Amino acid sequence: MIGAIPIIGDLIGLGKTWIQGKQKRSQAKADAEAAVMVSSATSRQEWEKLQAQASANSWKDEYWTLVLSIPAIMCFFPQGVDAATAGFAALDTMPEYYRYFLGVAITASFGIKGYKSWKAGK
Repeated sequence: MIGAIPIIGDLIGLGKTWIQGKQKRSQAKADAEAAVMVSSATSRQEWEKLQAQASANSWKDEYWTLVLSIPAIMCFFPQGVDAATAGFAALDTMPEYYRYFLGVAITASFGIKGYKSWKAGK
């Protein structure tokens, strides 16, 4: 019976070591996940900064704003209502891939965040 006591101490020590190792692995995993999240946020901020710098001298935002405003302006003139309606009907007959690319071009101009905000409001 006396010889069994050191074995119990060894088993308790082994259990403590196992638990400490598990805690260290859990902490290392949490640290790695936090580092990935920080890196992802930093990368996103850098990309948005580069996009803002690139669009500073671009006229595509103004172009799409003008294109999207034309049908609204046309609705204030009797002849314009028919032309705008016919234009939208014609767009409905365009191939789906064309409408998709048109949407991509517009969302790229105004930004994906703008599209997500618009989509969330629907």
